[in-house]
Amino acid sequence: MVRTSTRARRAVAAVEFAAVLPAIMILLVGIVEVGRLIEFQQVLSNATREGGRQAATGQMTNAQVQQVVIQYVQAAGFNTTGMTVTVTDLTSGVEVSQANYLDRLQVSSTYPYSNVSWSALGLIMPNSFTISAQVQWMTVVDKPFPIFPDPPVG
Repeated sequence: MVRTSTRARRAVAAVEFAAVLPAIMILLVGIVEVGRLIEFQQVLSNATREGGRQAATGQMTNAQVQQVVIQYVQAAGFNTTGMTVTVTDLTSGVEVSQANYLDRLQVSSTYPYSNVSWSALGLIMPNSFTISAQVQWMTVVDKPFPIFPDPPVG
């Protein structure tokens, strides 16, 4: 019978842990980074959707709709440096406050990935890599109510 010492086994476990630890850390950082990216994508989608909803009322200008989207992202705790928001009336090309009933409106937002990244992954991604969201809405501007003639008397 051969006897092995428990001390030798402890050293093997420490070496195995040291060998596996970098791979575990890379996976954990990757999971955190992907989670952060998904979180921001959801915030940007919701902000853009809110901008589209506000634009569809016909009561805001393009600049006001852009501010709604930017303020939504700021309220979520993100830096808005480098963020771009475009508001377009696809049907007539006018300012959204001048849109007609059932015009198609589009709100698009782009945001640099480097503003969201927490890890070194942001260093190896190109600066042109962006996160974007786009929505299209139909205006729901009130149609003028037709004026009926006076009812007949008698």
